[in-house]
Amino acid sequence: MGPQRARGNELILVDTPDELYASLLPIPKVRYVLQGEVPAAGVYGLDFPPMGVILNERQFDDLPRALPEFRQRLHEWGLDSEESVGTVVFAVSPEEVALIVAAHPDSDFFVAQALLPAVSKLLSTPLAAHDAVTVSPDYSLLLSRHALPAPAARWTCRL
Repeated sequence: MGPQRARGNELILVDTPDELYASLLPIPKVRYVLQGEVPAAGVYGLDFPPMGVILNERQFDDLPRALPEFRQRLHEWGLDSEESVGTVVFAVSPEEVALIVAAHPDSDFFVAQALLPAVSKLLSTPLAAHDAVTVSPDYSLLLSRHALPAPAARWTCRL
């Protein structure tokens, strides 16, 4: 993505076994979409859904409206950055994944081939916001037709 394609678009990985690897790459913003329901509060010390770190599809697709509330909750926890908002998004069905793709025309997506039928209607119209690029037998990139300029390369570790 980043330097080789010279893209500054955020990358949203959908139901991939990434294990947060992409968050280490020089990509401006990485988000993760997982299929299923937002989990109930667990044993973590932080309650991620009310802070906006974990969202459902509707919250993510209407993020500008909810952002002030999430910003306030993060501040209450001593976090004065909204960078973590929407890091993980849960979609309960392939159709919700398609809604996310439709609502984020400037984002790039890395998706399993099995999800392409759900978004195929979006890709086949003259006003489509994404182009599908097969990267392996199991995965495709949905690249935004609006490529944002890439920021200067940066690595999160000292390589």
